[in-house]
Amino acid sequence: MKLFLDFLYTHIKQLALLCFFLLLIFIFTLAFILLLQIDNDQKLIKNRLNQMSSKILQIEKKNFDFESNITEQQEMNKKLNDKILNIQNSNLSNAESIGQITLVSLVDPLEKFKIDFTPSLNNRLVALEISALAINAEISMRTTFFQIHYTNNKLSNSNLNTQDVINRPAQKMYAGFEVGLANKILAAGSDLEGWISFEIPEDARIVSFSFDNGIVSANLKMPPLID
Repeated sequence: MKLFLDFLYTHIKQLALLCFFLLLIFIFTLAFILLLQIDNDQKLIKNRLNQMSSKILQIEKKNFDFESNITEQQEMNKKLNDKILNIQNSNLSNAESIGQITLVSLVDPLEKFKIDFTPSLNNRLVALEISALAINAEISMRTTFFQIHYTNNKLSNSNLNTQDVINRPAQKMYAGFEVGLANKILAAGSDLEGWISFEIPEDARIVSFSFDNGIVSANLKMPPLID
């Protein structure tokens, strides 16, 4: 035991230095391991940030593509609307150059005048005096080419909905005793006059009249009412 104590006393400095160096090595090793772990954590965080950035870029690209598609669709709709407008203007111009159809007068109800037959129950008859002129081309005329547009109730203009409007063609034979409109092809330069009639519900409110024979179509101006 004395020899061991003498050995420790003799070599105490060397043992202290050895323990110190071992402690330093342990500390440096631990620090190195911690630095490696921190570096790995930083790499993992960086990878996750890169993944999130990539996803954000993908989302932004999808949003950009979506906005581009909306813009393209809006441009296509604008072009389509322009084409429709041009076609409508062209049709209107063509219709005006082909001929003129005028509503001369309106009788409502026709029952106030002499009629050839009585309307159905809860219905009334409406009569129109027509004047047609073919200018640069022939026009096919037929009573059923004329339509009346009405509502079944007395809505105000502000409450009127297009879904409430009912369309009905004129009767094939005029219901009154005046000269009915002849079904014929009106040659260019010739004119035609006559009457047509409609049967509509008794409480219906007339909205407008129109003409459409498949080639010429027009919304007709409301004529004066004959008392």
